[in-house]
Amino acid sequence: MQQLLEERGAAVWELLRLPSTRVFVCGGTEMGRGVQVALAAVAERHGGLDAEGGRAFLNAMRGEGRLVSELWG
Repeated sequence: MQQLLEERGAAVWELLRLPSTRVFVCGGTEMGRGVQVALAAVAERHGGLDAEGGRAFLNAMRGEGRLVSELWG
């Protein structure tokens, strides 16, 4: 999953920028963390953000209920 997010990063970023976009990450904890890292990398690479900005972008999405994770162990 993470590889696909990175390979299609430009398209993923265009979607993440939209206020109507919702991302639901469900699965194992390790996979979920990897997806979070990949999404932050997409925000950095295609959104022109630094590492802190990428994390802040995802935190804002979480705060808005646009990024929801259901992970287990």
